[in-house]
Amino acid sequence: MRKALVSGGIILIVLALACLARKTHLQSSLAKVVAALQAESMPATYKPAADSEFLAGKRYWFTLENGEHFSVHVYRNSKQAQEDASYVDGGGCSYTRPGRAVNVSWAGLPHLFLKDNIIVLYVGENAEMLATLKSVFGEQFAGYSE
Repeated sequence: MRKALVSGGIILIVLALACLARKTHLQSSLAKVVAALQAESMPATYKPAADSEFLAGKRYWFTLENGEHFSVHVYRNSKQAQEDASYVDGGGCSYTRPGRAVNVSWAGLPHLFLKDNIIVLYVGENAEMLATLKSVFGEQFAGYSE
């Protein structure tokens, strides 16, 4: 009995540490995005958002001082982010992975960026915003391009 209690306690501690590590990882990734935007003179705030049908990462809604919005999807590592990005078609309007297919009619032009363990989805046409996202996250991997 005592052995089972000790084993159960160890399992609970490991699970608690894993949850704490994931939360710390998410906060670190989000803080990097905020810092990178600040460096581009685009201060931003963020809040958790409802899960997305389109991407699998943990979703956050970012709002810039200029009123623009975009979503950031955070993954445990870059490999998971790259795998999820591979399910998005080149035009950024469909997402097909084993067991799930989603087609989206966006309210504007979609632009998707991938950097490290983050996928950014911006729907819009603001040239300044697109230039900032490109500067911070590199070239878009899917979505509308001229």
